[in-house]
Amino acid sequence: MSSTISFDLPVHFIDHSSQLEDLWHRLDQAEWFGFDTEFIGERRDIPLICLIQIITKDAIYLVDPLHANGWERLGEYIASERILKLTHAGENDYRLLFQLLDVLPKNIFDLQVAVSFLGIRYPSSLSNILSEVLDQPTSKGFTIADWTIRPLPPKMQRYAVEDVKFLKGLYDTVREQLEARGRYQWVEDEMKAWESADFYTPDPLKKLLHQRAIAGFPEQEKVFMMRLAIWRIEEAKSTGHKEEEILSNKQVVEIARAIHSGAEALFRSRILPKAFIRNMVDQLMAWFQEPPTKKELSLVYQYTPKEAVDPVNEANAMLIFQVLQIYCMEEALAVDMVMSPTEMKRYRMFSDYQAPMFDHGWRAEFLPESVRHLLENRMKLKVSVQDNGLLLTTVK
Repeated sequence: MSSTISFDLPVHFIDHSSQLEDLWHRLDQAEWFGFDTEFIGERRDIPLICLIQIITKDAIYLVDPLHANGWERLGEYIASERILKLTHAGENDYRLLFQLLDVLPKNIFDLQVAVSFLGIRYPSSLSNILSEVLDQPTSKGFTIADWTIRPLPPKMQRYAVEDVKFLKGLYDTVREQLEARGRYQWVEDEMKAWESADFYTPDPLKKLLHQRAIAGFPEQEKVFMMRLAIWRIEEAKSTGHKEEEILSNKQVVEIARAIHSGAEALFRSRILPKAFIRNMVDQLMAWFQEPPTKKELSLVYQYTPKEAVDPVNEANAMLIFQVLQIYCMEEALAVDMVMSPTEMKRYRMFSDYQAPMFDHGWRAEFLPESVRHLLENRMKLKVSVQDNGLLLTTVK
């Protein structure tokens, strides 16, 4: 069926495989298209994709993947180097399509990333970007909704259309501004990371170490859990079994909770397989008792942050970050794009950490040598109070 829903472009709702042919014909001829997805991720290893919104120069399509068999052909166009793909905050959309279709995107442009190179806060909502770039108000709702409802209510259809309606207009304006500042290539460089399988490969430690159940665990138990999780990853590779089949996350947490009380506590647990404990008890105790390395602590604190190891390093890193933030504001580039909160956390926590991303690419071009020098020598930072301000230097 089709409708106009009072927008400039006709809107087609596709809920049958026969209706996809018009879309494929359009995309075969297209130089660009924009898209977004609505999905449900709660309590699912792989989210359920419920709706795909696609805009071309001629029409907007709302594709119902729950009923339109054959929608998977979209992956061919996502992977096409010929067609430009436009998104806003499209990282999760590409990750989902990678999980479902095993396709990597090519020739992509994300508006949320792009506008950060114009000084707009990163991350930024589509509503905020429309207001900042096009002075275009938009009303958003249904950010949390049941997208499996059928028939899809008109209000939800309008919301879905608004997610893609302005993508091309935004792209044209943002690209012009980026080229005027000599930063369009910087955005393209940033997008290259999104075309790599490594970008979408799930971090096997994140799901385990992000659990609320271990928030109060001591450092020793968290390092132990990581060692056990790494063993589980290798065991899964060698046996061909899934990690959860070898040892579930619940069982890993249970072992970490009980192991400080010794081997007997592990055998008393009702949820731990006795054969596994008998075969592994000596190795488990050795992993628990072995002191953590700096590398292991660095990995653990990526997921379960703690107070800075060295308060002097933390204070100096935060001061330099404020300098970087002021510089980014003056140069109209979002500071979180230059240095992500995760990278900043590493600088605060480890005095010997240096971000490799500053050694090449657009960040190396953008970041002043003086700021890089301060970051690299933050434990030697000296703050001098002078009549006309503060002087930051490093001492030998």
